[in-house]
Amino acid sequence: MHRFTSDIFGQGGSGWLDSWWALIVPGAVTPFAVFLFRQFYLDLPVELEEAARLDGLGEFRIYARIMTPQVKPALTTVALLTFESSWNNFLWPLLVTCTDSLRVIQVGLSVFKTENGTQWHFLMAGTTLATLPMVVLFLIGQRYFVQGFATAGLK
Repeated sequence: MHRFTSDIFGQGGSGWLDSWWALIVPGAVTPFAVFLFRQFYLDLPVELEEAARLDGLGEFRIYARIMTPQVKPALTTVALLTFESSWNNFLWPLLVTCTDSLRVIQVGLSVFKTENGTQWHFLMAGTTLATLPMVVLFLIGQRYFVQGFATAGLK
């Protein structure tokens, strides 16, 4: 296979094909994340924002230092769900990657199922290894994750 010769802006080759950019950028912002963040920011008291303005903070600092720490459950929930959807994605990485070094684990698991048969022992071992990072991340962020879903639509 040939290696694509393009820079980050797609000049001189085939754009983001066979690059980390093609794997990361399309899944970075989802409509669900925008909705969840919007709900959390709407639920924050306006008094916090007004007090910060009276103290002389600008808009960026109000959101960076006052508002964003208040939405940790939403940040954790979006991070976990975005990572989970990217981790389990099969079709997109299969389409945009050519080299084995950029292939994700889900595409790698497909190697164990061929027209001659399925290597079940390797497939089940690989599936177990593919599941472990998600289980560990959920256990680490469980408190915020459950709190993020429980308070997402409440007023």
